[in-house]
Amino acid sequence: EWKPKKGDCIECMAKAEESEPYGWWTCTVKTIRDNLYLITYEGWENHHEVLQLNMLRPYNDQFLFTDIDVKIKRDFMEISDAAKQEFKSLLNCNRDSDIKIPVFDGFERIIKQ
Repeated sequence: EWKPKKGDCIECMAKAEESEPYGWWTCTVKTIRDNLYLITYEGWENHHEVLQLNMLRPYNDQFLFTDIDVKIKRDFMEISDAAKQEFKSLLNCNRDSDIKIPVFDGFERIIKQ
């Protein structure tokens, strides 16, 4: 079973704000006592939190997102301007030729096919 040590760079499950969902944040283990870990968030040296092991995981150094280029078929270019604008807004792009979609690793293969 994985157990972090003092000084380890790890990730903890936390919320940026109470109304937001949990996410994984980079942090450092400062002190360990029993099953409690005093951590400091990266970039927030004065913000400490005490967490149990179930809220921690090893640091993930894998890049989760990648940009891929998607070619737009001519059929798409012939649809209405309103439909094109809606599609572009969903993809968060500004030009017809500049559509980049963030995808999780592992799904890239499916999207490129």
